Amino acid sequence: MVYFSLFCFFWICALIMACTEYVQIVAVASWYFSQNEENPGGNYSICRGYWWMFRYNLGSLAFGSFLIACVIIIRLIFEYIDKKMKGVGEEGVMAAPVRCLMKCIRCCLACCHRFVKYINKNAYCQVVLTGDSFCTSAINGFLLILKHSVTFAFTGGVGFIFTFIGKMSIAIGNTITIYFVLINWPTLYKEVNSPIGPLAVTFLISYVISALFMDIYTTTGIALMHCLFADIDMCKQMDICMFDGTNRPPEMADIVKSITKPGKGK
Repeated sequence: MVYFSLFCFFWICALIMACTEYVQIVAVASWYFSQNEENPGGNYSICRGYWWMFRYNLGSLAFGSFLIACVIIIRLIFEYIDKKMKGVGEEGVMAAPVRCLMKCIRCCLACCHRFVKYINKNAYCQVVLTGDSFCTSAINGFLLILKHSVTFAFTGGVGFIFTFIGKMSIAIGNTITIYFVLINWPTLYKEVNSPIGPLAVTFLISYVISALFMDIYTTTGIALMHCLFADIDMCKQMDICMFDGTNRPPEMADIVKSITKPGKGK
């Protein structure tokens, strides 16, 4: 019963996060494909994302969240088993192999968790662009990543560096601010034995909050890549020069030229 309650809790949390990502992806896709001469700034709408989510794709989001919850609950059960084994005591010849096996399983589960989260995010992008079911979108997203692995790896690397710098800058900036507040507030400073504790708590809280906000840039970068390759595929199907595009934002023109080899204009 406890694990079932935890599973429902994790499923609801994952569903809320998936809905947030979906709405953001809809906004990015709307901005990308609505730009033209009459509307050069594009048209992005948060309300459209919520309408599409409840009207068309809530089931796909629930299924993706279900997979995340399953992986999390499996990891929790594994950690419980590992804790019980340590409580009993591992002695004898099999102690070292068992510890090694448990560490390998823990590593595999962690990798599986990250893999499912990444596949889910790409699947949601395909759900927005094509309207297909979750499984079909996940397969199409995975094949798209394999086909353009270098571009996605570069985008992910740049996004990781950018978000890491942003998170550290926010956390360090808040920590320095709190430090100067402490030393310039005599009444408060006398009540604190050491500023290390409050500064460490400030850094951790600031880092967690900034990580939640900076994840928006990661999702936006992945959504833009899916929109770009969908735009290029549409150009090929309509026999239009991929360098011209249909309603492509001007900011993406240079990116198309950098990721497309010369001589493949049509």
